[in-house]
Amino acid sequence: LYIQSANLGWAEAMFNLANMYGAGHLGEVNFYKAYVWCSRSGRYAEPRWRNLKERSAQCLEYLNQKLSAVQISSAKNEAKAWSPNQAINPTR
Repeated sequence: LYIQSANLGWAEAMFNLANMYGAGHLGEVNFYKAYVWCSRSGRYAEPRWRNLKERSAQCLEYLNQKLSAVQISSAKNEAKAWSPNQAINPTR
């Protein structure tokens, strides 16, 4: 359900996915996928969700220490290339 919600543009679900990947709740710990979802959560959190934006920034700081520069660059590109499902959420 978190993946479906994230794909619809819900930033809190994106942040929860980042934490799940980072903690290994979706298989092995995957800091790369955690970085991708955390980047997306910060990007798609509405301005009024300041706390979520701050938590996303803290998450990225932590993950910057866990990944190589090449992995970070790749994760940033993957996060930027993605957008919520346009067919269901055309405003994004």
